[in-house]
Parts: sequence; structure tokens; C-alpha cells
Amino acid sequence: METLICSYGRSRGLDESDIGDFCQQVMTIALEKLGHLRDSQKFSSWVMAIARNLVSRHYRDKIKQPLSLEVLEEDNGGDPPARDEDPESVLLDAERQRQIDDDVGWLLDEARRLPPRQQSCFTLRFFQDRDLQSIAKTLMISVGTVKSTLATVREKLRKKRDERDAHSSVKGGVS
Repeated sequence: METLICSYGRSRGLDESDIGDFCQQVMTIALEKLGHLRDSQKFSSWVMAIARNLVSRHYRDKIKQPLSLEVLEEDNGGDPPARDEDPESVLLDAERQRQIDDDVGWLLDEARRLPPRQQSCFTLRFFQDRDLQSIAKTLMISVGTVKSTLATVREKLRKKRDERDAHSSVKGGVS
């Protein structure tokens, strides 16, 4: 049973370093909830359902993790921006970066409000850069379902962005 669970975790894209913990978690939950098993003939299916739920939870929880400043510093090589530029361009760059940071923060907040399947597809595609086939395999859905789910997410986020932009232009006192 353990080999089957570990293979399942690998096939769903879990890191090799997490596989042992994953198998242990599945078996622990199965033991804790053994009293809920109605038909002992379906034990394997029941344990695999626990494994599937843990994988789904793993990917849902991944987008709830905030980006750390350390990761952003690593992307920049840890170096501060060059200061030999003229002050106006430094201010414009700082304003652009602030806008990008605001947009990314807003996007992460909105992504957390998506239903679980949409959240998982969105995270795997845009934060983990996974291809459609890999997402379909991980979530055990068809590639067509992944495509339509991502289209739905893009449309939802586009509408939310437009509403936010319209609200901020009204709030900003556009004359």
C-alpha cells in the first residue's frame, strides 16, 4: 500500500523530499479515520481518496503562502538598485515597482477567493509554470477541463480588475 501511495504522490508532482511525509500523513489519517470506513473491501480506494484529498490540499495551501522578501532579493541578486540614475527616473521606477507590487498583491488576494479547482489550476499554471497536461494529470481532470477552468479564472480576474480600476478612478476624483 505504501508503494502505491508514494507512486501516486510522485505522479501528482510532489517533490521527492516530501514523498515520505506524504505517505506517512496518508496512513496516519487512514488510521485515525478507520472507524469511518464502511466497506472493508474498498480499503484501497478509500486510502487513495485520502491521498487525493491531501494532494489537493497541498496545492491549495501553496497559493496561501505569501511571497517572502528573501525570494524577491534573490531574484534581484540581493543588490540594491543602481543610484547613478537621475532622480526623476529613480522616482518613476519606484512608482512603477509600487504599482506592480500592488497589482501582484491584489492578484494573490483574488486568487485566494477562487473555488478550490480554479485556485489549483491557477496556482499550478501561473505560479508553478506547469503545462496543461501536467495540471490535468496532477488534478486528475481532462486537459479540456483545465483549459476551460483557466479561461473562467482569467475572465473572473479580468472583470474584477476592471471593477477595481473603475472604482479607483472614481475614488481618485477623475474630473
